[in-house]
This record gives sequence, structure tokens and C-alpha cells, in this order.
Amino acid sequence: MPRCAKGRRRTTIAPGFFDIQSNGHGGQEFSSPTHTAQAVKRIVEQQAAFGVTRFLPTVTTASFETIVHSLSTIAETCRQDAGANYIAVGIHLEGP
Repeated sequence: MPRCAKGRRRTTIAPGFFDIQSNGHGGQEFSSPTHTAQAVKRIVEQQAAFGVTRFLPTVTTASFETIVHSLSTIAETCRQDAGANYIAVGIHLEGP
């Protein structure tokens, strides 16, 4: 590896990750009967810290009501926030 001059920080440029199944972050899952657009936005904002540039929020098996609420909340977040709409390119729906 090339050496850096004293006082210089090494920079690496690499492609971002595309996470095809992200259940959530920090104890908050996308499959929740109570989460809000703000909670979804917080999860979305954390993806970049891990090098994720695109991802699919994952809604896991749950009651019909929870699935509908989760899908609606993710969709609402993407409609309201251009950044969330850009990084969340779809929804991964798991089911029985």
C-alpha cells in the first residue's frame, strides 16, 4: 500500500453496498405496528455509516395490520423525503 505523507489522511474510494435485506437498525425494525415516518427516516439515515448507498427495507412476517402499517409508513417516508426515496429503491416483503 502506498504511504501517506506526514499529517495526511489516507482516503479510499470504493463502490457503495446494495443491501437487499435490511430489517432495521439500532433496535428499530421496519416491521413494527407503531413506527412512524420519522423512525423510518432515522433508520435510512444510518445506512450510509455502513457504506450502504442503496437498500431494500425489509418487512418481515407479521400480522396483516402490521405489514400494511409498515408498508404504508415506508412509502410515506419515501414520498416525503427525497433522500429516503433515493436510497430505499424498493421494499423486500417476507412472508409465510
